[in-house]
Amino acid sequence: QPIFATPPASSRIETLYDIKNDLHNICESKSCLDIDNTLQGLVSHAPESFYVIDQSIQQLKNITILLINIKDENRSNHQNMIHDKLLDLKALSTFLVKPRFYLNINITKSQQNLNINWYTSPIISTECTGKVGLGCETSTRMLIDITHDDKRDDIYAIKQYEYWEESRATLELYHHMTCLELSHEALKVSIENSNSEETNIDVKIQHILSQLEKRLYLTKGSDLRGRTSADVAFNLALSGVTNSNQIFDSLVTIAIHELRRVGSRRSFKV
Repeated sequence: QPIFATPPASSRIETLYDIKNDLHNICESKSCLDIDNTLQGLVSHAPESFYVIDQSIQQLKNITILLINIKDENRSNHQNMIHDKLLDLKALSTFLVKPRFYLNINITKSQQNLNINWYTSPIISTECTGKVGLGCETSTRMLIDITHDDKRDDIYAIKQYEYWEESRATLELYHHMTCLELSHEALKVSIENSNSEETNIDVKIQHILSQLEKRLYLTKGSDLRGRTSADVAFNLALSGVTNSNQIFDSLVTIAIHELRRVGSRRSFKV
């Protein structure tokens, strides 16, 4: 039984291959404190990794500015959005930042200005006194440093990040599962329920597709190297997924460019 995904708003999700021209303008980033040294702490291809992280930093700043300017009764949703964006950045740090480096985020808030900057730095010590976040744990490589001299605690949501309930992170599979792992999960659900009368299989696969879309939006395909994008598309097809042009078109775009990039390697030849 085919699983029909929600019709996409656009032809496909934006990937790194749609913004190649912007990769040449990373030196214009106003968020990175030290671009040259930061690139040394990012996995190859470093400019692509830089762009993906910098975009999320910009989104975090925009959401935080909105939080500062809205009324108290509407702040809860924006606080949740900030937490989600911090979890996005934490997820990116696990595979775009080199193992022996930290992703450092500096947040400076005064009465009139908000600055959010970032850079990478070598891990010298496991101490993180005065830092907010989960940087002391081996499972993440992200530290948040806050300077705040305003009487009104507008960035309370960010300060509370280290106390954020871990259960919330488990609700979003895309934070800790790759596109390939999510496609395997969809295939697993399809196989396990192929001979049963399970009525929620469509709902389960739709949820996985939604998580996969979020992963693509977050990573822009930066974790789909080599033949991985083709493997994801194949797993989804076997799962009965159809009419999901937004996902499939994005995967095809990534696969074509990966063939051009590494198609001559022995692992790509039959």
